Amino acid sequence: LANASFSRTWERLRWVLPEMGFEIVDMDSNKGLYYINVNDDSGFWSSLWSEKKLPIEEGSYRLQIEQDKTDVSKTRIYLKDKEDVPVSNEVVEAVYAGLAELMNEDRKVR
Repeated sequence: LANASFSRTWERLRWVLPEMGFEIVDMDSNKGLYYINVNDDSGFWSSLWSEKKLPIEEGSYRLQIEQDKTDVSKTRIYLKDKEDVPVSNEVVEAVYAGLAELMNEDRKVR
């Protein structure tokens, strides 16, 4: 759950996902979908996990965001595999830790 509107979360993810090592393959803002690939555990993940391997396999994923139904100032974020099945809790926790860290950073918007 992001403490930001849908549009702010959408824009922030465009910058943060590549920093986390995700390759954005395609986007559909009308559906709130990012189609992403995980290629390896380098970059951000290796610094976050040190010697551990990131608990996400290489492959294609979907990151779906939607405005919270009870609070429009919040946005729900879901991570699913290419068959649209939610990933494991271990993966969600790892990705959440990285997203939370990067999404909270102060950034200059142009």
